[in-house]
Amino acid sequence: MAASVTLADIHGQFLVLAGLLINLAVVGLLLYYQDVVTKWVHPGVSRAFGKIMSLLLAAYAVAMIRTGITNVIHL
Repeated sequence: MAASVTLADIHGQFLVLAGLLINLAVVGLLLYYQDVVTKWVHPGVSRAFGKIMSLLLAAYAVAMIRTGITNVIHL
């Protein structure tokens, strides 16, 4: 949510909303056709992808916390 607000200030509300809707459509299609996707993708690849996404999410969380602490210190 915070990223959407920040990006809307930088790039405009239309582009951010379009990006969110495209992402929602892609996720919806992947969930709807999950049986086809799981037949196509090997379980090891799926596990590896999940671990990589978890690592990226953790890195993003650390970056947000670091930015927040830095902003508080500079006040």
